[in-house]
Amino acid sequence: MKLRPARALSPIGVDVSARRLAAVQLARRGAGWRVASAAHMDRPEPVAALSAAEVGVFAQILERRGFAGREVALAVPCERLRGDLLELPVSAPDEALGQLARMELARTHKCSPDSFEIAAWTLPSAARTANVRQVMSAACTHDDAEAVLEAWDGGGLQVTALDVHAIAAARALAPMVRGEAAVSAILDLTWDAAHLAILLEDTVIYDRTLAESGLMQVHAALMARLEIEADVADFAMFDVGFNGELKDEWSGWPLLTDARGILATHFTSMLDELRVSISYAQHRYPDQPLRRLFLTGWGATILGLEDPLGSMLGVEAKRVAPADLLECGREHAEAMHNPSFTLAVGLAAIEGAAA
Repeated sequence: MKLRPARALSPIGVDVSARRLAAVQLARRGAGWRVASAAHMDRPEPVAALSAAEVGVFAQILERRGFAGREVALAVPCERLRGDLLELPVSAPDEALGQLARMELARTHKCSPDSFEIAAWTLPSAARTANVRQVMSAACTHDDAEAVLEAWDGGGLQVTALDVHAIAAARALAPMVRGEAAVSAILDLTWDAAHLAILLEDTVIYDRTLAESGLMQVHAALMARLEIEADVADFAMFDVGFNGELKDEWSGWPLLTDARGILATHFTSMLDELRVSISYAQHRYPDQPLRRLFLTGWGATILGLEDPLGSMLGVEAKRVAPADLLECGREHAEAMHNPSFTLAVGLAAIEGAAA
């Protein structure tokens, strides 16, 4: 058997949101990775579909920032991903898992088994499912995949991998959860939505996208209700946030107090949805209570957000940036302490765990 040698450089992991593209490329370091390059690009039209011209500009930025090659790894947009929980025979061999899941999905959704790509993984056993093998699956039709690839091909970048958002997030945070028989949650707060992945050790046992909990919703509420411009709303969200008492020069500005109230309302509403999801994991694995909530994405840069979220859920909440996960050189220090790059690390490490 001929073994394929490990690549020295990873594909370029790109986290795509409505307002920003964040990219990371990794280099081999022993059995793990280190950060080789990092860059981001703010999008000029946050609500527009990604165009080939925009990808072309991004490709030039990547080249100037020292990225090697043009191969990129992306997460499938949540609206183009279909997730299912399947029950397969306990006797089903591991090597047949993917094919069995494919046939079951095709039967359930009445489509051709060759019309989609699928990722499938076995869930840890639970007492109440001892007689079946429960499998999580995520599928993307070829038509939807082509729609994602079109702009990237036209912009000169080659998509070599499409990943599941929750799997990429779990891969990125594997160094923090591997070896722990405990339930953890990853809340990736992006401009478009909030993405929740619940893990038992490093296996995704639940995956949900909260489409109405994206940062754009609370940002729009700040602008409309306080009658402020976008840059002032940015300041109120990210630079002030929930970070302790307002500084002297800000304490007499009622707008910031009102802004905190709007932020608190947004995240309190989100918590109601999170509790429903967490209760599912608790019901399935009653002996494994939720231990930690990891915050990633642009929303994790909101100052002081860990405290209210952790307090209201009754768990430790911790924001996680790439520098918490793997070696980062000084030249990338600013970006790698920013949790908006964390998912890109998981995407880049698709050929192996970032450890």
